[in-house]
Amino acid sequence: MYEYLSRRRRPGGFRPIEISIERSPLGDTSLHFHVRPSALVALLLAEGQSDAAAGMAVGRSAKYVQRLRRSNPDFVARVGELKEYRTAQVAAGLGSLLERAVSAVARGLEADRTTDQLRAAALVFDRFRIFRSETEAQEQLAAMKVEIAELRDALAALSAPARQEVQS
Repeated sequence: MYEYLSRRRRPGGFRPIEISIERSPLGDTSLHFHVRPSALVALLLAEGQSDAAAGMAVGRSAKYVQRLRRSNPDFVARVGELKEYRTAQVAAGLGSLLERAVSAVARGLEADRTTDQLRAAALVFDRFRIFRSETEAQEQLAAMKVEIAELRDALAALSAPARQEVQS
């Protein structure tokens, strides 16, 4: 029996697919795949399914999925990896459509009907406002993170002499 291992194998790690190659008495070779229920559940959760739906897909309950999450950190990490991969796929797909979407809005701004032009203009203004506010929020968040790190360092520097006095 051969076994396909996930990219990062950890001791007692996540092995999603078992592959076996068997020979029949007639000399024919057959290939068998067995997908572990936890691997399928991880994939379904990463695609946004609920615990109940993912459990039902493998003939188990939502409690099975909840126990997997609580007891298996490799499972939780695998769901996270699959979510990141799926997010990257979606972002790439949307990115490839972006140029066409901007062209469609530009055509809308030049449309014959005034209502179409106004809708396209409203869309541009609304999306620009959202983009700008998200950019500002990200900048503020980054500044807060820096400030928190500086405050932690200052607090650690202040508490270090106090620890030395207690030890003395």
